[in-house]
Amino acid sequence: YQRRVHGSEIVVNAHGHLVGRLAGEVAKQLLTSTQPVVVTRAEELIMTGCLVRNLVKYKAFLRLRHCTNPKKGPFHWRAPSMMFRRIVRGMLPKNTLRGKTAFSRLTVVDGVPAPFDKRQRLVCPEALRTLRVKPGKATTNLGELAARVGWKYQDALRLPWQSGKQPAFTMNMRDEDFTSEEKVKDLGIDEQKFKELKAAYASKAPTSASTEEYKKRVNIRKEKAAATTAANGKLDKAQLEILQKFGYA
Repeated sequence: YQRRVHGSEIVVNAHGHLVGRLAGEVAKQLLTSTQPVVVTRAEELIMTGCLVRNLVKYKAFLRLRHCTNPKKGPFHWRAPSMMFRRIVRGMLPKNTLRGKTAFSRLTVVDGVPAPFDKRQRLVCPEALRTLRVKPGKATTNLGELAARVGWKYQDALRLPWQSGKQPAFTMNMRDEDFTSEEKVKDLGIDEQKFKELKAAYASKAPTSASTEEYKKRVNIRKEKAAATTAANGKLDKAQLEILQKFGYA
């Protein structure tokens, strides 16, 4: 998200909420109040119906395009946060000044990035799956649907909270997050999963061998760039323009 929020916003935990019902409540809040609304954990939203049926519907939506210039839309978002944002936009009068102003107050994120990981997050009883859907009815996780159509960050958000408690370093992993075992115990993270994450993080640390390899690659790139510049200098202007047009100079 790009817009800076200041602390007076309403932060919603979207885990276990129905997509349409929560979108309706959020749209109503945006239109009737001046408070910004932040929806977190969009990947945990729920759609009614089985995964196969919803996947068929979304793939049919992916085939919709502008007949002459696809750059004009419709735009098919893969991230759950952008999917939910598009649904809310459809419930607002987006072509009026009132609707545009209301829509600008909405922020939707995947996971719980800072500073919302330390903020109180609310739920919407009118949109909870456990209160609105009969037991046994087939449902689809929005994150699972998004992963099937091209979203690549499902595992990155799922790994850190195996115990159900959101750690502070879900989005940005730093050295101190992997060295403080007391902090891990306070957060309630599984110790075995912590050791696996710590080992994976340590394997990414640069070594002397990897540093030398990186320097070699940099030198090769510089030599290649110098050779290309020298070769281009021997061409006349017309030939150089043709090569630049097709990306070869």
